[in-house]
Amino acid sequence: MDRFDLVCIGGGPAGQKAAIQAAKCGKRAALIDANERLGGASVHTGTVPSKMLQETSRFLRRLRLEAGRGLSLEVPDKITMLDLLARNRVILHKEEDLAEDQAARNLVHVLRGRGRLTGPHTVEVTGPYGEKTSLESEYIFLSPGSRPNRPAGIPFEDQVIYDSDGVLTLRKLPRRLAVLGAGIIGCEYASIFANLGVEVHLIDPAESILHWADRDIARTLSDSLSRIGMQIHTHDDVAEFRRTEDGVKIRTKKDVEFVVDQVLVSKGRQGNTEGLGLESVGITASSRGTIKVSDVYQTEVPSIFAGGDIIGHPALSSTSMHQGMYVSRYLFLGESPRFARSQMPVAIWTIPEVAFIGATEEELKKAGVDYGVGKSDFSENTRALMTGESRGLLKLIFDRPTKRLLAVHMVSDRATELLSLGQTAVHLGATVDYFFHHIFNYPTLSGVYKSAALDAVNAYEMAPAAVR
Repeated sequence: MDRFDLVCIGGGPAGQKAAIQAAKCGKRAALIDANERLGGASVHTGTVPSKMLQETSRFLRRLRLEAGRGLSLEVPDKITMLDLLARNRVILHKEEDLAEDQAARNLVHVLRGRGRLTGPHTVEVTGPYGEKTSLESEYIFLSPGSRPNRPAGIPFEDQVIYDSDGVLTLRKLPRRLAVLGAGIIGCEYASIFANLGVEVHLIDPAESILHWADRDIARTLSDSLSRIGMQIHTHDDVAEFRRTEDGVKIRTKKDVEFVVDQVLVSKGRQGNTEGLGLESVGITASSRGTIKVSDVYQTEVPSIFAGGDIIGHPALSSTSMHQGMYVSRYLFLGESPRFARSQMPVAIWTIPEVAFIGATEEELKKAGVDYGVGKSDFSENTRALMTGESRGLLKLIFDRPTKRLLAVHMVSDRATELLSLGQTAVHLGATVDYFFHHIFNYPTLSGVYKSAALDAVNAYEMAPAAVR
């Protein structure tokens, strides 16, 4: 039986980083993955391909904006799915090569096959031809990833009614599309297709899209999507699907009817816990295939840790990478947690993008926190006006007695990049005064931070006490 210091099950972002970090700590690490190439859903069906589609859609949107402002540009009238996915293959191959190269350079032992727990320190690997290998390890890290959730009662059909993985197999761009579910993935794909000129209906039973996000941010995104013609049906759900000669006729529970060519179902993710052998060590998974872990990502079994989609929110590639790397640093270097999962940044690649860190205003109000708010609208930002992407909002939330920054919420073009400055301030315990006194280059999108800080100071410092 081959022995290791760390065995990782799952070759996505979390497993890769855990194995590589263990190797950098001078430990012997193994990485088990059932796919031909490393990368997991992040590279093959999730993060990278969907963000490539977003970038392509965003580029074409920008071309149309510039053409509308008088520049002589040739904007393609018809875009096919082959056109949209052409660059995807190039980037995906590079990401796969990078993952393989990093594992090899760090002497990580990669095994192709499916890993299954047989004990708190042992794993059995079933290879592609049924061959079995047994491994023993001081620690085991579980990161098998997830797949789209497929609710019962939805008549899934190839190229007609499909989940988010099916987007990458589409042969043609639909004229009309219904997206069921206004969470992260649903909103991302809905905005991508809407900006490509597709007639999109976004349906969700919650009171708003991204219902768990800050209300001002969700409302601003919803308004932006409505302006480009998206039909948003909240507080509603599908009551009936019916195939017709013209497509799929959908009737909602509010008796709204419309016909689309295709239906994208985005109802969350399901953790890949089947066949993982959790029952052999006494670990229980939820109905959505997630397992509980401690603040250091330790399961109920002391020698077994977990990260990535299998532990639930935020289930992003960025946080998965951090979790995998941290576990190895905790185990082999004794490193303490720098921040909790609730302090991790969230990024949503809609058009415009959404990004935030920290609690929402609604959550702080419910907790009884004495907070203040500073806002800045991107329509008043000179750089945003120059680019034509001026729909957006930055919201700074701070503790009023100390002025310490508690949260940053943003919807705008490139919000996923712009959040980094606010994230740094939150983690370093800076006050809102930092942005008030900071000198930003002009004109820049990041200048909205100073505008929001000015709004905060004017509202809570300069205003008379009687009207605060």
